[in-house]
Amino acid sequence: MSYIDVYDSHCHLEYIQTKTLHQIPAIIPGVSLNDAARLVELRKKYPVYKIGFGLHPWFISDYNADKKSYTTIGLTQEISHLVKLYRPDFIGEIGLDKYKGDFEWQIEVFLMQ
Repeated sequence: MSYIDVYDSHCHLEYIQTKTLHQIPAIIPGVSLNDAARLVELRKKYPVYKIGFGLHPWFISDYNADKKSYTTIGLTQEISHLVKLYRPDFIGEIGLDKYKGDFEWQIEVFLMQ
């Protein structure tokens, strides 16, 4: 008999309770670049987790709503550095939400990712 791997396909870092979930394979997208270190540590401890780095549209405003401190070039460099350093399994979470935040900035960041 053959088996297929089954993953929880959308499990956010803030909802992980490792006491009960560490044996269930999960795909865990980061919603902020600040999640990278925690995600890497979690994957080291529980190799069944697949991790991703990205910027969720709801949190993009944390990276400069006025676009003065961050540019898409700066974000590209930061994500590239984290990807090279930690080798995530995928890029995500990314997306667009027309009803929350600066939609034009979301589009720029989405295209960059």
